[in-house]
Amino acid sequence: MSELLTTGQTLSIVHSLRQTLREAARQESALRAEHDKELKEIRRRHGLLKERFRRQEAEAKQQALADFESKEARIRALNLSRKLGIQQAAERALATIRQSAEQLRSQQKYENQKILLHASREHDAALQSAKRAQQGFQRNLQEEAERFQRLADHSRGLFRGYASWVGLLCRQIGNGAVFLPEDSDERVVLRSFQETAGDWDTSALRPSSGEPRSREKGP
Repeated sequence: MSELLTTGQTLSIVHSLRQTLREAARQESALRAEHDKELKEIRRRHGLLKERFRRQEAEAKQQALADFESKEARIRALNLSRKLGIQQAAERALATIRQSAEQLRSQQKYENQKILLHASREHDAALQSAKRAQQGFQRNLQEEAERFQRLADHSRGLFRGYASWVGLLCRQIGNGAVFLPEDSDERVVLRSFQETAGDWDTSALRPSSGEPRSREKGP
């Protein structure tokens, strides 16, 4: 019976248990509050980190876009510069070709003018030479005609008593004793006249010993 608690001891124990339960409840409440506080802090930090990461991602995207646009602008400028360089080089090459062609054209024109001038001078010289040759031919022909006339006059005197011979000779002189094609060279014509005149001078106008001499009429 001595082991049984008294009422005061039982109350004291119940009070102690109540205090213990209250302390445990308080500590649990404090722990919950601290846990909530830490969870809230963690959520706040997570939100800050998330916001920072979002800003960093946006900044990275913006920087990447800016870098891309900058590189694109540089590439476009480089392409434009190369295009302008190629165009200028092509224009310079075309200008050089045109200049060379113009120089060649001018040189060819100068050479053609020289050739034309030389040909004109040769033509003028040939015309002058032909004119002088024609004048010389006309003089020689005139001399031969005068020679023929002298021979004719002399033959009339030699054959004064032979009317038939004189008539035949006059007809030969009048009709032309030399027959040549129309396109004969003037030198051939002149030589033919000279040979014919020489033949007449040596044979026709000088009778042989067997031929009758001309009879001259007395005064």
